[in-house]
Formats: sequence, C-alpha cells, structure tokens
Amino acid sequence: MENKFLLRLKKLSLLVPLTALFILLSVMSYAQATVWTDKDDYAPSEIALISGSGWWANEVIDIVIYSAFNDTYYLSTKADGSGNFSNLEFPIEINHLGEEFFLVATGLSSDLTAFTTFTDAPELTSISPTSGPTTGGTEVTLIGKGFLPSATSITVNFGTVSVPGYRVGNSNTELTATAPAQPAGIIDVSVTLTGGGIVAGTSETVPYTYEKVNQTITFGALATKTYGDDDFDLTATATSGLDVTYTSSNIGVATISGNTITIVGAGETTITASQAGDDYYDAATPVPQTLTVNKADATIVVNGTTVTYDGDEHGATGSAIGVKGETLAGLDLGATFTDVPGGTANWTF
Repeated sequence: MENKFLLRLKKLSLLVPLTALFILLSVMSYAQATVWTDKDDYAPSEIALISGSGWWANEVIDIVIYSAFNDTYYLSTKADGSGNFSNLEFPIEINHLGEEFFLVATGLSSDLTAFTTFTDAPELTSISPTSGPTTGGTEVTLIGKGFLPSATSITVNFGTVSVPGYRVGNSNTELTATAPAQPAGIIDVSVTLTGGGIVAGTSETVPYTYEKVNQTITFGALATKTYGDDDFDLTATATSGLDVTYTSSNIGVATISGNTITIVGAGETTITASQAGDDYYDAATPVPQTLTVNKADATIVVNGTTVTYDGDEHGATGSAIGVKGETLAGLDLGATFTDVPGGTANWTF
C-alpha cells in the first residue's frame, strides 16, 4: 500500500510540472534523511547506485524515480539498524539517454522524505588534438561514453557551430569529427545524440583551442618609372586572401591611395606591402620593394633675336616646359653679347 506522502505526491504530479514539483519537494523535505547516487551522470548500460542515511532503523523506504519525460520507476529497500541503506541498483537503459531523473525517497514508518537528481547524457572525456588552426579542417578524435549506434544523429558542437560526428567502427566510446573554421580562442566542445528511440542528450564539454594561422605576402619587384608616367596599381597578395595595404616612404616621389600609386616626383621611395591579420590570421611580415622614378625630359624652346645695332647687350629668349605642361624655372640660355654691325652670333648652352 502506498503511504500518504506518495499519494499526495501523485496528486501533485498531475497538477504541476516536474520541475515545479521538485522545487515544492525541497520545501516539504526534512533535513534528517538524505539520499544520493554514486554519480551525477551516467552512460547507457551503467548502474546507478542509490544510498541513504538518517532513516528510522529497519524501516522500509519507498523510492520513486521520475524522469523529465514523465516515465516513473518504483523501487523499495530497507534501512539497517543505523537507519542507512546503500547501493540500491537502478539500471540506466539505452532509451534513457538524455534523461534527467528526480528521485524521491520516503520512509514508510517515519514518513521522512529526501530527494536527489541525476542524469543520463553522453559522456565526453577528451578530444585529440586539443587545438587546431582557425581555418578548420582538423580531424579530431573524441573519447567518451554513450555514443550509441541507435542514434539517428550525432553532432559535435564546437562552440555554437555543429558538425557531424562519426562513430569509429562499432565503438560506443569513440567518435571522429572535422573541426569547422572558428575565430582564435578557446571554445567548448560537446556531443549531442538524437533520434533512434532515445531522448536528445548533450554531453559535458571539453576545451578546444583555435590558433591563428600564419600568412605570407607575395609582392614582386617594381618596374622603374619616369616622372610623368600614368598612375598604376599594386598587385601584392596574401595567402589569407585578406586585402593588402601599402605605404610609401617618400611621398615626394609617390603617393598611394588604396592600391594605386601616383608618381609626383623623381627619385626613390620604398613601397611596403602589409597585412595586419584578423580573428583567424596572424599579421604577415611586411614586404618592401624599391620604386625608382627617373627624371623626365623637358621640352626646350629657344627664340633667336634680330636687332638693329644699338651698342647694347642682347641675348636669346626661350622656355622649358615639363611633361605635364608646367613651366620650369632655371632655364639658362647662355651669355649675352654686344651686337656689332652685320653678321650672326651663335650661343652654345
């Protein structure tokens, strides 16, 4: 015959959710009696060992185990002369995977009540290797328990990104998976099993470290230019595929906007290609190249002069025009001379 407490409990269980019932039990329970299991979590086919203390000597103790999915299991045991019992067995079955159990123990003589909880989730104990590149692609091996063949889906969760997990042979304890791309840092890895007549279950986590990947820049030698040449584009590339940036050491020779160089003067400048990296890649080693810009030829115009003898000094006139149409200063047309009657004078410059 069920005791008064269990009858009240059955009526309550019809009215309130299991979680709320568990909270209610915590208010109703007595501190003198306790009950516990040998582990907090079990894998399928393991045995949960239930023990208790603080009961009346030699009284019968009824145990009701409620699952989160409304299955109920009944056990019974007897306390010894000191009010203790130990290692009462409750088998964890394959269809329990993913369950959370609430256990209520009631003394039939004392009416004392105690409770505890335990779970049946896949167990993940290790991952190898424990780190890999941010670009992903590393095949990892996961060791644990409860990786059942009856599950229709096994996923390995790398933080918030999930990928398929594959059982190794017929093993229930070993999986393989391929790490997805993730930013650098330490993330939690877990295993989730669903379907196949089992309740969805997710394991505890183990850490996995994503390490940034090295990258290199390819930046070839720059052709010699001449002042007045058109703008041209720089074409360095990084193995990461990220955009390359450029600087000019002498903006009096060349300036840069994006990847386009504008020549502004003759001389030399060092053009440096850089890539700063991101969440996935380390910064690349900068690559410098020298850009040489030669002087351009100016267009010189010299105008001869014909004068009537007047005894004064006279000289030639002219101009120097640059490649961009600018007038150049500093044109030297040689010495002047004092004209004499008749004849022709020549300049060399």
